[in-house]
Amino acid sequence: MGTLVNGEFLNEDATDACMEELLGTSDDNTQPCDVSDTCVQLMTSPGFGLYTLSHQVLYLEVSQQAGCGDQVEMTLQKNGILVDPNLMMETFCTSMLNEAMDFVKAGYPTQWQDLFMEQGLLCGLDGYRAFFRSEWLQVILSWQDQSGCFKSNSTTGFAHKDNDDESVSRRQRVKRREKVLEDGCSSHKTSVAVGILGGYVRYILEAMI
Repeated sequence: MGTLVNGEFLNEDATDACMEELLGTSDDNTQPCDVSDTCVQLMTSPGFGLYTLSHQVLYLEVSQQAGCGDQVEMTLQKNGILVDPNLMMETFCTSMLNEAMDFVKAGYPTQWQDLFMEQGLLCGLDGYRAFFRSEWLQVILSWQDQSGCFKSNSTTGFAHKDNDDESVSRRQRVKRREKVLEDGCSSHKTSVAVGILGGYVRYILEAMI
């Protein structure tokens, strides 16, 4: 399935396969919510960080949206893990908030900008309003190119390209598929930015009501 290195699970295909189990879109024609012990254990295990952690949060959110929450919880119980998925989500998002704060303290390193926005998108839209801060919004808007997109800046991580900058920590970074357009715009970074900015709009509107 992969190898754990400094909080990162070095196999994006494995996490993608777990998402496919939830949706029933895997090549072996499984039904939606036909979750495996391996995937549930991987996607709910503590101790991961960075992009793996964000995928775990996404997994829990998709499981609820796809109506697979009961199957995930039963699989956990079958393996002797008696943890409420809602409590698990709270624990994961607390860890993500701590990571976000680390990135802020480090001066928003370029190679982690997409992860910073991804964290706010995933946990912020799940109700964790601590991810919506006016100063963070201003910083995110400053990353937008004049063309409107968010450009790739030799980003790294479970999500992106190699860079030797160690300004955040000594965490291991590994490549992930990414599409950079001819004008330098990053498809992943731009889509995540659209999501988090939409979250800010929702947060501001709710605060006004």
